[in-house]
Amino acid sequence: MKMTEWFPINVKPVRNGVYQTILGLREADNPPYQRYEDGEWFSTCETAQEAEDCPFVSAISDLLHAWRGLTEKPE
Repeated sequence: MKMTEWFPINVKPVRNGVYQTILGLREADNPPYQRYEDGEWFSTCETAQEAEDCPFVSAISDLLHAWRGLTEKPE
């Protein structure tokens, strides 16, 4: 899956959707996926599809360091 470049957390996504994120407690070599919707990050998931369907707002969004977007919608 193609991804965009990494953006710092102080730059918010322009669109709602699924993103890969780097958390303060996670390694950057296997970043989790999270959905961003209407200004809120949802819980971390192992796959883009799980993140697309996740109903839970993240309780640890203050640990986010960076994010990058998917260049195509998850299948």
